[in-house]
Amino acid sequence: MDPISILGLAANILQFIDYGTQLLSGTQEIYKSATGTSSENIEIEEISGRLSVFSDELSIDAVSRCHTGPYVARDRAVAKFASRCKEVSDELLGIVKELRLVDGPNRKWRSFRKALKTMWKKEKIQSLQTRLDVVRQQLTLELLASVR
Repeated sequence: MDPISILGLAANILQFIDYGTQLLSGTQEIYKSATGTSSENIEIEEISGRLSVFSDELSIDAVSRCHTGPYVARDRAVAKFASRCKEVSDELLGIVKELRLVDGPNRKWRSFRKALKTMWKKEKIQSLQTRLDVVRQQLTLELLASVR
C-alpha cells in the first residue's frame, strides 16, 4: 500500500473508533440516567419547553392588543415572531422527547438504540437550535422596540 492509502485507512479507523466511543458513552449516560435521556437533552427540553410556553403567552397577549392599541404593526410583529418561536420550540421539543427512554424490559439494548438515534438526529437538533436562536433574537428585538 502507498502511504496516502495507509493514512486514509488510519483516519477512517480513528473516525470509527471516535464514533463508537461517543455511542457507547451516550448509551451509558442514558442507561444510568434516572430521566432516561442525556443531560444535554434534558437542558434542551427544559429551555425549549419554557420558551414554547413563554412564546405562546406572548403571542396571545400581542394578538389581543393588536386590535386596540396604537402600536398595531409592532404588536403584529411580536405576535408573528412569538408564534414562530413556539413552532420551532415545539418541533425541537418533539424530537428531544422522542429520544427519551421509557421504562421497560431490555433497558441496555433500548439505551443503545436511543443513543444511536440521538447521534443520527444531532445535526437536526443543532439546526433547530440555530433557527430557534435566530427567531428568539428577532423576537427580543421586536419586544425591545415595542417597549421603547
